[in-house]
Amino acid sequence: MSRIRQREIHARRKRKTKLARLRKQYASATGVAKEQILAKVRRVSPAMTEDQFVSSAKKK
Repeated sequence: MSRIRQREIHARRKRKTKLARLRKQYASATGVAKEQILAKVRRVSPAMTEDQFVSSAKKK
């Protein structure tokens, strides 16, 4: 496997674990903390919309 592909796989896995952690934090957060978490989500995964993140956080 090429080194570039390995980096892509690593980045995808890292993003997945980071978003899972942020979903947990979002579920227990209130007020301003939720906005801060959403800002982190935008940095980690710019393609994901807030609605997608919030709906996935509520399901779990």
